[in-house]
Amino acid sequence: PLVVELLQRQIYFVGTLRSNRLAGCQLEDEKSLAKRGIGSVDARVAKEEHIATVKWYDNRSVTLISSYCAVEPQDKARRWSKSEKIFVEVNRPHVVKEYNTFMGGIDLLDACVARCKYHMRSRRWYLYLFWQTIMLGLVNAWLVYRRDCAVAEAKRIFTNEMEEELAKHLKQLADQFHGLAPVKCRELAFEYAERNNIPVPANWTEKQCA
Repeated sequence: PLVVELLQRQIYFVGTLRSNRLAGCQLEDEKSLAKRGIGSVDARVAKEEHIATVKWYDNRSVTLISSYCAVEPQDKARRWSKSEKIFVEVNRPHVVKEYNTFMGGIDLLDACVARCKYHMRSRRWYLYLFWQTIMLGLVNAWLVYRRDCAVAEAKRIFTNEMEEELAKHLKQLADQFHGLAPVKCRELAFEYAERNNIPVPANWTEKQCA
């Protein structure tokens, strides 16, 4: 199985699993879990392969497989009770919490594409493939852009005002000395950060330049 192959490469996995993919793993059926109520759970662990398969009943049953977590430790999840007409707290296995925390990638891509669905009706089936490809490219580009913006913001050293002040200073020096070498600009940026007591990465201090 793919989970075992990933584990052998020291890549840990958690994800959902279809009920018809449980070859040799007998879990409690959905009806019996429904009788026990929301939050009921059944699990099996393959000790030799270190793989846990968990079936949890929420509004309907969901089956998950993981190579690093299982049922415990459980926490509480808030769910609407149709019979009592109130929100109740139910037990949630740890594998479900891990899946909800780190789900993304294909799930996020499908959700974004579904929210921005293109409206088109045609008998030419290949047009649907074409527009779906365009949508996948657009959504993936936006997700990568959003991720890179968050990383750039986290690693940012100077504020907008500081960058503007530094740029003006570099321009004045470039006009005065008929240009500045890129290395000199980086050295001046480091000096500006030191003069204003701005925390800088360790490699800036080692090289004495930005």
